[in-house]
Amino acid sequence: MPSNYFFVYDEYTNESRYTKILRDIEARLTTLDLQGSIGRLALFRNAKDLVGRRVQDGITTIVVIGNDISLRKMMWFLPDIPVSIGYIPIGPPASIATLLHIPIGPSACNVIAARSIEVLDIGKINDRYFLTEVRIPSTTAVVDVEGQFTIGPSIGGMIRLRNDAIWNPGHV
Repeated sequence: MPSNYFFVYDEYTNESRYTKILRDIEARLTTLDLQGSIGRLALFRNAKDLVGRRVQDGITTIVVIGNDISLRKMMWFLPDIPVSIGYIPIGPPASIATLLHIPIGPSACNVIAARSIEVLDIGKINDRYFLTEVRIPSTTAVVDVEGQFTIGPSIGGMIRLRNDAIWNPGHV
């Protein structure tokens, strides 16, 4: 029976300094009987195509192995695909892991094994999703919120949209 997990390693995890932590993660995943296929992000490899092919094959859980930047590389399209998303952080920056109470390294495998699925609110600007926040520096752009209202700096400046459901869960 094929596994329902697809582990996506960010390109930077190929660096030798991550060899031991990846070996420990893979050992922990095996111990927890979490097996699946592996894909690697690369400069000229489209992440959406990489994941899309696996979803067509029946994958139901995508596990991103990397850091917050790795997760952001995937966030622009994952909410449109009917999968659960897991995250095993292995290096900085890892503020999203901290916000979601996911431990760094092999201990994160226990979170995946628990299969405790949380539905998170995400933001969307045009056709791009974001989990935590978006900053638009030095702009005179105006944000139109679904035709309800507009907001923007009057003389230029930064627009910062923050997802309070992530930063302050339960307080929205």
